Amino acid sequence: MLFRSVCFDEKYGNDTLTIPEMEEALDKGLNGKRLSVVGFDACLMADYEVAKALSKFSDMLIASQNYEVGLGWDYSTIGKSLSKKTGKDLAKDICDGYMDKCTEVDKASTATLSAVDLTNFGTISKAFDEMMTGIDDEMDSSDGRLALRIAIKNSAAFGSNSNGHMDNFVDLAGAAHELSGHDIYNLSSREINSEKADAVDKAVKDAILYKVNGDIKSNATGLSVYYPSHYYMDEIQLIFLFSQEQ
Repeated sequence: MLFRSVCFDEKYGNDTLTIPEMEEALDKGLNGKRLSVVGFDACLMADYEVAKALSKFSDMLIASQNYEVGLGWDYSTIGKSLSKKTGKDLAKDICDGYMDKCTEVDKASTATLSAVDLTNFGTISKAFDEMMTGIDDEMDSSDGRLALRIAIKNSAAFGSNSNGHMDNFVDLAGAAHELSGHDIYNLSSREINSEKADAVDKAVKDAILYKVNGDIKSNATGLSVYYPSHYYMDEIQLIFLFSQEQ
């Protein structure tokens, strides 16, 4: 995705790695091999687009849906846990260790970290595409538009000012769950989204191997999706530049 990037390089004008650049680097560097775990000690990286891209190269993604505390992960715990028998055991130690550090500095309330199984991500992608097709078909309906807005508003949000919801990242399973059970769809003559949204909700939750989250983000289920309820100026500029290059 155009706006998703990580690893700000202070020596080169804060240049970042975009998702396509990460894919290219992993494709060339791994040369057909596969990783057990890819982890991001960075903000807002437990994201559908990130997970989909990395599913080609790794069995698991460990990342945060929300901003990370500046102290980052507990690498002493990670070092001791590298001999764990399974990746899930390692993921649990990484998540628990991060939450312990957040608790020590009184920052646990908004903390999130999740381990996502990428080995069957095609199931999530298929369900997501079908749900989005259904949503697109209903956007000419005022009931459909209202249901989507309510579902987004009632789900966990991440990014700037996300405590008030309706920001640029939203909890994927949470939004799908809201859509699947919303009364508006029971009144709709088409009712095309409920089962498709329920499939997304189930597929995402089945893929979450382990997660931790604080009280303020207690409804975070482990994986977000970019939802542009509004744009920042730098994003608008990126869209313009990208369109000019095509």
